[in-house]
Amino acid sequence: MIHIHFHDAGTSEGAKKGWKNRPRSFYKGSNPGDPRRISTGDPDWDSHTFVSSDPEGAKAYGHHITRVAAKPEARILYEGTGEWNKVAGRWRKGENMLQYASRAAKAAKAAGYHAAHFKRQSDIGTAIFHPDKFHFHEE
Repeated sequence: MIHIHFHDAGTSEGAKKGWKNRPRSFYKGSNPGDPRRISTGDPDWDSHTFVSSDPEGAKAYGHHITRVAAKPEARILYEGTGEWNKVAGRWRKGENMLQYASRAAKAAKAAGYHAAHFKRQSDIGTAIFHPDKFHFHEE
């Protein structure tokens, strides 16, 4: 049996490790038995697994909540960091939210990250490119 630890930036452990605003625990909302998925018209963007670091934000996508924990080796790019600006850049003039998020996710994936964490967790969330780098724990 694998024992999963859920760590977060808000814990004293997270603060000691400098994880301020860099969560590694997430939530995925779904409706079991409902095969529908949100389609944006961007196949690459739509192919990702989406989670939120906010459990309330995850509930907007379904009543069934799955806890998701990044494995220690998971590389997550966080919007608002210097690394994000180097890898994904800033929001460009004339770019809509989908264009920005998709471009940033492609850049993060190309740079070897396993996920991209956006500040807007309720409507963009965290895009996971490599689900094998995360533990999905059914509640």
